[in-house]
Amino acid sequence: MSVGSGAILVVSEANSTETAIVSSLENSGYLIDVVTAADRCLSIIKVKKPDLIIWSLLSRPDISVLGCIKSKYKNLPVILHADKDSMAQVVTLLNHDADDYFAGGESDSELLNQIVLRTLDNARKKEKMRILEQDQLAGLRVQQGLLPATPATLGGFEFAHFVRPSLIMSGDSVNYVQLGDGRVIFYLADVSGHGASGAIVSAIMSGLFQRLVRKFQHETTATSADMLDWINVELLPLNLEQHITMFLGILNGAQNALQYSNAAHFPAGIVSNDESTLFLELGGLPLGVCDTEYGYHDISIDKSFNLVVFSDGVLEIMSEESIKGKEMQLHLLVQSGNTDIDTLVDHLGLDEISEVPDDVALLTVVRKS
Repeated sequence: MSVGSGAILVVSEANSTETAIVSSLENSGYLIDVVTAADRCLSIIKVKKPDLIIWSLLSRPDISVLGCIKSKYKNLPVILHADKDSMAQVVTLLNHDADDYFAGGESDSELLNQIVLRTLDNARKKEKMRILEQDQLAGLRVQQGLLPATPATLGGFEFAHFVRPSLIMSGDSVNYVQLGDGRVIFYLADVSGHGASGAIVSAIMSGLFQRLVRKFQHETTATSADMLDWINVELLPLNLEQHITMFLGILNGAQNALQYSNAAHFPAGIVSNDESTLFLELGGLPLGVCDTEYGYHDISIDKSFNLVVFSDGVLEIMSEESIKGKEMQLHLLVQSGNTDIDTLVDHLGLDEISEVPDDVALLTVVRKS
């Protein structure tokens, strides 16, 4: 005989069949309470807090009470005890208020035990998933709190971002901070994988960025490559299973200059002005993989400067067949003047897609006149 554990509330007008069923469940290790009046169920549930209800349809009880119970205790599973005359009710209730049914008699106690075990197991799994989802949502709120304000004007530039996780939490992240001398450091990072593990590494990266800002606050000669080198050195001792790709830039409005470094981030950032639209340089190894040194690039910017950086998750939602085709479509989007975050999100359909296969992040920078 199957052995189980848990508290079961049996709603039934006692008869020989149901008395035998109750006895069988008690012999299997369940704690059983029996209520013979359906309208007393809510008060009994509040006190006894059962793990499962077995609701007998043999005595034709008022099933409207069952709807009230499920509206108040939606995670409380219900098994219907039915006979051939109540099968029409079973079909209706399984679509709304019940989880399973049992149509056997006194000799089918083992079948009932199997149904009870399965139903309780499913309910416990759902409860674990509910708790996990609550934890993930709490993590999402923490993660969102680590992101900078959007939009934000720093050093004469307007920064904005959009992050869309594939699950609940994201491995993509962005940040931007203005230093005391007016320069602005910013990045878009993409942690390999997604979900909770990627989000944890993303949070680590957020903490490292705050330390980086403090370290390089007054080091005016430090390059974007120096900063990536420092981040990589800090990550290596952690022996992370994930790696991080990153685009990191330093904007200097007073000198009309952008300096940037790339740690294997793809696709390339796109810069535009009134005259041209260009891909920035790729290169470098991911962060946290091995000891390496990064390079940097300097470009001059003018009053119509725009920069757009995407994470590679954006490529997963685009309809073009080839990577080259997707890159050209992104280039065309920016070239056509779509450089603000809301317009890009709209053109890419990110607000309309119900699920994305990978985390998606966008970062835009527009020079304010």
